[in-house]
Amino acid sequence: MKVLIRSPNWLGDAVMAFPLVELLKENLSGVSLQIMTRGYLAELWEVHPAVDKIRVIKGGKFREITMALKMRKEAFDLYISLPNSFLAALSGWLCGAKIRIGFATQRREFLLTHPLPLPQKQHRVFQYLNLLKPLNINVHQLPPLSLKMDHSLKEKAKNLLNPSNGPFIALNPGAFYGEAKCWPEENFIRLGKFLIKNGFHVVLLGSKKEAEKNERIRKHIGENIRDLTGKTSLKELMAILTEMKCLVTNDTGTMHLGVLLEVPLVAIFGSTSPAFTGPWKGKNIVLSSSLPCSPCFKRKCPKGDLRCMREITVEQVLSAVLRIVNDSKS
Repeated sequence: MKVLIRSPNWLGDAVMAFPLVELLKENLSGVSLQIMTRGYLAELWEVHPAVDKIRVIKGGKFREITMALKMRKEAFDLYISLPNSFLAALSGWLCGAKIRIGFATQRREFLLTHPLPLPQKQHRVFQYLNLLKPLNINVHQLPPLSLKMDHSLKEKAKNLLNPSNGPFIALNPGAFYGEAKCWPEENFIRLGKFLIKNGFHVVLLGSKKEAEKNERIRKHIGENIRDLTGKTSLKELMAILTEMKCLVTNDTGTMHLGVLLEVPLVAIFGSTSPAFTGPWKGKNIVLSSSLPCSPCFKRKCPKGDLRCMREITVEQVLSAVLRIVNDSKS
């Protein structure tokens, strides 16, 4: 059986699709499982042991359409659209897959053989697992995930962290979706200083877009801090995360990588909901807002004051980090 899965375009969503891919491999005998993805997520899918082949979309919408048409001759038996876009369903129809499963969104039902209602109040991991129902795959519990991590990456991570000696705490101050998901910069600075006073070495993580922000944080924190913002590949980032005693993060793709790798973490939520996109396994502490306007799911705070994030104090986050670290010792 030949299966093609259209990957989500966001890092966090792609990570949350890992259990679905694993369950497909476990339940479909002799399956050849291929992933259709944007290039920036190819490294992520390379670590999933259930994936047999990765098809990289090289370009925009027109390139994806052309790619889908070219794959028509490969006679896929099953196509699963994880993104809810019209284009993702169209790709399944164009590639000629016999069975095409996806959620009934954006008036794309006619492109799918099995358009399913989109569950509104469900965590994204379990939302995706609903797409297995037409295949009679019943999910009673999440499968264990063993990843293909190259040993050389662990060595590269240690080299990137040198000359520092741990224990390491990672701070991830950014969020690609928007500033409403970000705990204040000054709070990360205060937290970093407290952590160093407590004997930890701080590691800053983020994309190149967050380099300026993280450089300001690094300068204010001072010594015993390593800034790796924008300096790692996706696989290198994963290897670095495994060296951390704890990750302090906003609701981001890096948070979901931490969950996947079972790195203990403190996740800070304000404009989004941990019930829908929070950590879904491993040891973690979630700190979220109690304000009635939270979650608003906006890129920018509608009230302009980011109270939902500001009400989560540095002392709360520090206490959560120390609790996680101390629990790991016992």
